Parts: sequence; structure tokens; C-alpha cells
Amino acid sequence: MKAAEPYVAIGRDLLEFADGSKEPVVVEQDTWSRAYVIPERGGVPSIITNENNITIPTIGIASNPTIEKDDSPELLIRATERAYDSISRQEDMEIFKAISAAVQSDHCIDIDHIPYIEMAIWESVALLKEHDLEIKAIVMHSYMLEAIRAMHFKSLSYDILSGWLWGEEYRIFSSTMCPKNAIYALANPDTLGVFVVEKEASDQDMYESDMISEETKDKRREKGQIGRVVAERIGVCIRNDYALSRILISNNRLSFPKKTFEEPSAPFAKSISAAMGDESNLEKIDCETIDLKLDDDIDLSS
Repeated sequence: MKAAEPYVAIGRDLLEFADGSKEPVVVEQDTWSRAYVIPERGGVPSIITNENNITIPTIGIASNPTIEKDDSPELLIRATERAYDSISRQEDMEIFKAISAAVQSDHCIDIDHIPYIEMAIWESVALLKEHDLEIKAIVMHSYMLEAIRAMHFKSLSYDILSGWLWGEEYRIFSSTMCPKNAIYALANPDTLGVFVVEKEASDQDMYESDMISEETKDKRREKGQIGRVVAERIGVCIRNDYALSRILISNNRLSFPKKTFEEPSAPFAKSISAAMGDESNLEKIDCETIDLKLDDDIDLSS
């Protein structure tokens, strides 16, 4: 039986990397923006304003696979491999938490009021270009990408391959750690934010780790358990809140076009503007509506 494929973290590719192993990482804050950092593990992102420099706090994330002493040693090896997978997921979870918190209200698009999904993506990109920013990526949940591909939206390529949208190249990212009901447009990493690694993920015997309390260690010794601790220490900072936008799917129904437009013609662009300005024009646009159950798997067999 084939084991599940390991999770591939994407968050590091979205932010500027910084080595925090020797000293705290300090970045300049844009005077006209708000910054967001993760102050503690599991904590709500903190807002930073009117600061010339930001010292990015780091947090520890860990996983503790444990087995009984009489279990096969290979079981612990496989459990440790899965623990590294868990660390990658936690890492992306913290990054998306900061990204989600940083989206300005006027950079959030409600899909209920836009007839075409590509229209929404186009508008999310346009919001960033108003600030003369280059677009790094379009990011969404793996489920949402498959749903769009199922409707023959050929302008998007799969996973982290390059995709073309209306004559411009953006990298498409998908992750199961991205919020299921959101699609993000992100500016270049050096504008958007910083990802700090103080200590890369590594594992050690759980009885030698300072991530587990002595009381817990004593209880596990009594039970005859053995295990490993996989841990790393990271920091996340979104330094410019105008460098990202979000499409929020607040309804289980989405409209998709029956045709794919690699580059919209002038008449099509005109119809987009008309539809956005007057909802009475929506009926003039040829589209079809499908139900998306955001909490279930989509059936791609048909």
C-alpha cells in the first residue's frame, strides 16, 4: 500500500526569507501601511503601526510522535516522517493566518456580487496594481483549484506551475492549509512580508527535549513509551497590508463562464464593467452556476 504523499509547504515561497539563527530579524515598516506578526504559537496576529523598525518575534512549533516500547522501531520512523509533514502544515497555517488577518476591507472581494470567477481574480490583481506592485502569485485551496479546473477554466495551470491570465504570467499556488473559501492575490515577497527561520525542523529523543515538561516525561516513562520530538522555530511578518487582496466566497454557489477567455477582448471587458456597475446587466452574461459544497469533496468524475 502506497503511503500518502508528503505535504509540500508553499508559504516560504510567498514571503522573503530571513535567517534568524544568529540574531533577531529587524525589518523596516512602510510608513503608510500596517504590519502583522504572529506574537505566540496559536496566537492572533498582532497589528503594528507607526513603527520605523519591526523586530519579528519567533514561535516554536512541534510534533511529538510516541509509540509503546514493544512496538516495531520502524513504526517510530514512519511516525517521525509524518511529524515532519505536520511541521510543514503548521508552518503554512501560521503564514496563512497572518495573510488572512492582513487583508484590508477594501481589498476584499465578495464573490456573491461578481458574475465570473475570472472577473474576481482580475479585480484582485488590479487592486494591487493600483499601488504599482508586481504580482507574485494567485493562491487558493487545492479544493478550489480543482473546482475551477473542473469547469474548464484553462487559464489556470495546476498547483505551482506558471499560469497565464490575460497575457500576464502569474504563478498559481494551491494548498490544503489555505482557507477553503478564499483566493489570494499576492505581491512580490520583498514587498509582502518576511518569513524568519531561527531553527530549522529537526528531531531528537523526547526525553532530551525541552519542549516536553518533566511531568509528562515521567508519565511516559511509567507507561514505557518512547518517541521523538520534531520542532522548529519560525517568525512571520506581513509588512505591507496593501500588498495583498482576497476573494471571499461567502456563498455555496459560484458562477463560471461557459467559455474560457485567455485574453479578454474589448467588448468582453466592456461587458465586465457594465456588469460590475449595474447588476441588471448580469442576466446578459452567458454563464452557468454550480453548487460548491465547501465542506465536502467535489466530484470530478463527470
